[in-house]
Amino acid sequence: MPCKSLRVGIYKCKKCGACIEIFSDEKKAKCTKCGSIIVKSKLKACVEWCSGAKECVGKLPKDAKAKKKAK
Repeated sequence: MPCKSLRVGIYKCKKCGACIEIFSDEKKAKCTKCGSIIVKSKLKACVEWCSGAKECVGKLPKDAKAKKKAK
């Protein structure tokens, strides 16, 4: 079995507030405190949240514009 370079992310349980570790090869984990399922959220692309995105990237894609307006 080949070795993987795993990374760990710390996620907060929305139900009880406990900190849960989810590894990069996992999509979800069970909260060790309350048993809730915590699903990894996708990180937003910088063009969705950065006020300087237009200057940095140029013309924004339509889907990024729509996501920015939805905020």
